[in-house]
Amino acid sequence: LVMIERWESLEALGAHSKAPALAELGKALGPLLAGPLDVKTFTAVPAGDPAKGAI
Repeated sequence: LVMIERWESLEALGAHSKAPALAELGKALGPLLAGPLDVKTFTAVPAGDPAKGAI
């Protein structure tokens, strides 16, 4: 499963990762996962046509 999210800052992402709801989700999903979560962050590279949308 791959999730792509866009955050205003790394600080905002950090606050999200410490939220109680995310901890509850982790407990519920933990036994169903084949391994530990592998969270990666990337820097966006402008590309494409802005009129058609962007990630």
